[in-house]
Amino acid sequence: PPPLAAAAARARAALKRASSKAALAQLRMRIAAADERFEDAARLRDASDAALLGPASLAPLAAALDAALADMRYEEAEALAERLAEEGEALVASFDDDDDEEEVEEV
Repeated sequence: PPPLAAAAARARAALKRASSKAALAQLRMRIAAADERFEDAARLRDASDAALLGPASLAPLAAALDAALADMRYEEAEALAERLAEEGEALVASFDDDDDEEEVEEV
């Protein structure tokens, strides 16, 4: 069904973006540590940890969606996909807010 497919696509895109944010935070952390900017490195480590844990926190919701699809409960699956998309987008938005607040010294 089209609404289900759209919500699932939104959820996948948000989770992929969250994973990209985590990878970027890890890279920036390594650069800060190499430059001996240890306070920046610690802040970036915390951001990276939060980014990595975020998608994992959505795993139970994704499992419920998979189960609903397997059992052909499409109305429930659509609601779960929409919720997963919303929570994934909120997660990514929280990373964007952190990026706005976090001005790391560029070398």
